[in-house]
Amino acid sequence: MQGNNSLIICDSEFETYKTKMSELSALLESKIATYMYILQTLCNNGIKSGNVHDNLLTFVGALQNIQGQLPLLSAEMALNVDAFISEVDEKDRNMYYSC
Repeated sequence: MQGNNSLIICDSEFETYKTKMSELSALLESKIATYMYILQTLCNNGIKSGNVHDNLLTFVGALQNIQGQLPLLSAEMALNVDAFISEVDEKDRNMYYSC
């Protein structure tokens, strides 16, 4: 039975966190791709030269550099969550309660 000083860790909350982070990273990746497409189209069809054009292309290049990084971060967070749950479980079974 749990006392007032028990640490309660709900595995399901951590699983939900992992799922939400994965979903969010996929959504952001999609938004970045759309944004890059819009900016590239603007450079190709609207602002064809000049400082604004050049700066937009530089920004698109920066976006291309970060594209694909969010799913990697999400996967790393998921591994950290799993490691945390395992470590708590291993270190003190008496303190660990599953919801």
